[in-house]
Amino acid sequence: MSKRISVLLAQGADIDDENTYLETLLFARARLLGSAQEKLSVLDRVLAGIPPHPLSLFYCGDGHVTDDVTGDEVRQIDAVSQTLFARGWKTSQFTARETLGARRTILDNFRIGDIDALVAIRCLDEGIDIPGCTTAFLLASARNPRQFIQRRGRILRKAPGKSRAFIHDFLVYNPYQGTPETIEADRRLMDAELARVAEFASTALNPYDADRVLRELPRR
Repeated sequence: MSKRISVLLAQGADIDDENTYLETLLFARARLLGSAQEKLSVLDRVLAGIPPHPLSLFYCGDGHVTDDVTGDEVRQIDAVSQTLFARGWKTSQFTARETLGARRTILDNFRIGDIDALVAIRCLDEGIDIPGCTTAFLLASARNPRQFIQRRGRILRKAPGKSRAFIHDFLVYNPYQGTPETIEADRRLMDAELARVAEFASTALNPYDADRVLRELPRR
């Protein structure tokens, strides 16, 4: 995808034009980045060191991944829910598929601890106010800084007994050697992903941990 995008840009395609083949490719690549298969195995490794705990948020992409057992294509949000269930988490999905009444019930159960985690795509971006949330897993983030800054603000709201919050941000990069046709697209991808990491790190309590990521990946 990056190679085709690079060719179109080199031919003078306008990245701001709508309803074009370039826009279709950019949208498809963004969906792939949001639902990259490897995020599931990384998530499982992270969860292995974290016991289930309440007031956790999991933000997913709207794409699909391959089920390791059946080989079927499943939504990333369903695969994440299955991963959490296998690790003993009590979760509920919070999406546009649930009715307004169902979402209210889910939020009530989440607030009182009957549900450990909400697994969502975008619905949690829409004015949901739960200051007690302490942990967020960002498996998918839009390129728009407004979205990830808004999500950071949601998890950093003050609440009684809450002194800090934990954000796990999943970023994507191309692990393979680039070609002359794709190296610039790879660099733009890395710049966009690391810009988000740098924004989070700038106000974190552990900026030096994030700094190691910022230094190591560009070298690689």
